Amino acid sequence: MGLKGVHKFGRDNGAYQQKASIPAYLNRQQVDIIYVDYYCVFYFLLLRGGLAMSLFELSLAHQFGKKHRQFRALVCGFVDATMEYLNRLSADSGGADICIVTDGERLPAKMETHQTRRKNQNLAFCEARTLYNRYGYDHDDLRVQVQRWVSFSLPFKRAIMTRLKRRKSIRPYRERVQQTEPRGTHMFYHQAPFEADSEIVYLCDTLTPGDRGAILSDDGDLFAYGGAVNAIRIVNIYWDNANLPGTVTTKAKLLKKLKFPINDRVELAQSEARFAVLAATCGNDYAENVKNFSFRKIAKMIQVQRFTAWPVNADKLLQTVCYLLEYVTDDQAFRFKVALHQFCKPVVSRVAESGDQGAYEKRHRSVIQVEYDPRVQCELGVQGNVRN
Repeated sequence: MGLKGVHKFGRDNGAYQQKASIPAYLNRQQVDIIYVDYYCVFYFLLLRGGLAMSLFELSLAHQFGKKHRQFRALVCGFVDATMEYLNRLSADSGGADICIVTDGERLPAKMETHQTRRKNQNLAFCEARTLYNRYGYDHDDLRVQVQRWVSFSLPFKRAIMTRLKRRKSIRPYRERVQQTEPRGTHMFYHQAPFEADSEIVYLCDTLTPGDRGAILSDDGDLFAYGGAVNAIRIVNIYWDNANLPGTVTTKAKLLKKLKFPINDRVELAQSEARFAVLAATCGNDYAENVKNFSFRKIAKMIQVQRFTAWPVNADKLLQTVCYLLEYVTDDQAFRFKVALHQFCKPVVSRVAESGDQGAYEKRHRSVIQVEYDPRVQCELGVQGNVRN
């Protein structure tokens, strides 16, 4: 789902540069590494070239798993296609490194979202199976239902990770951090503890001084996490066009268009907190938005709010916004709080902080505070806030 309304706001208000040649833009900005939200970016490949239908047929035949040869062949074909795209992007961007980032475990906080998706997928599968049994491939609605059903299921994700790890040209990201990768390596993989969204922002934010990172994802959630404010965000890319055109921006541009000031460290922390509260209440995977309150409308509410204490207390701002939104139930307020805590204190791997394990926390968590709530911590999967 992402953040409801964020991309529309970015396009309508000039925060997004559209139809830019992505490789040329990355070259001009001297980008050293691109972090790729793998499952998000390459979801479109599931829907084209008959892959969705082939996966559907295997599922009907109960051959959906890596022990089946046809399934392994489909996974290999998918991974090979994504590598072709990414190698081209790297080569055309002056040899920039690529880091493929994938999801880890599912957060309990997103259980309701996953259940809803699974229910809709099951309904689509049942409808597709009925159409297939009656008409074979001749019914127009069959492909529609199959595309509604197909997703990166757990067996598919596991098989993809196995395939990525077996490719000699791709190395674990920790080798780049430790500078132990084989000479000439430009492709890396990394699996997040939970959500890839927060991990990607964390990895980009903790690059060594002198390295310039970019983020490739059309998921608006990545704007909600603290850090990587000036990193290039590639919101979309047209892979089949010759010069790989797409849309680029930075979080800094988005904050400025929202009239959230970022002139110094204090203003930046306050504006990051403002955006996290906006993200928590505008509609996301953790909490639905309040009816009749759009992204733009909530942003205008937040613009006029002032902070009187340091460090910034994001919970207090959320309470104020909930009061202004009106008709917010206790359950809605709790869901907003879960989303806010996820955006302000996400679980990350710390793979990039071999020297100082508190560097990321000092930069972000120490200046934006949220109140400890055991129910929220349970929703977010851990009692602590960071995994090693």
